[in-house]
Amino acid sequence: MGFELEDCKLEVIERGFPELKNLEIYIGYKNMPDAYFGYIRKSRKKYIIDVDTSLKRVKRNIFLGGISHEIAHISIEHSMNVFCNFFDNILYNILYKNIKSYETWDERRTDLLVVERGLGQELLEFLKYADKRREEYTTEDGLTVKELEALIKQ
Repeated sequence: MGFELEDCKLEVIERGFPELKNLEIYIGYKNMPDAYFGYIRKSRKKYIIDVDTSLKRVKRNIFLGGISHEIAHISIEHSMNVFCNFFDNILYNILYKNIKSYETWDERRTDLLVVERGLGQELLEFLKYADKRREEYTTEDGLTVKELEALIKQ
């Protein structure tokens, strides 16, 4: 079941987020006990996506679903960088880290963007995988499996 992280990242960008082609987005495995994926911004055009080592043997579509969520976050943040100033970005980070309702809104809009960009089925496969292995996703964490299934059927 092996696949290259870089190939998956490029596939997600090509299929759904072509505006990110000129960014430096590095991806690699990391032991992450509390998450499957995470990203950090190093500069305006440089990001790092961390992938939990437990995902080394998952099916490709499961991986694509999780990575598409992180890339959607990067797309939203990058568009803010283009249209907002330094202080807007600081405010965004403060709100996200300190106000649960803002974090919930941001996670849900990120999942919606994944669906809008054509990777909803892969996100659904990832959420089903994650729900079986860790605490089930709720509406506070983003879209739920039921919500995604309803959106994809439309």
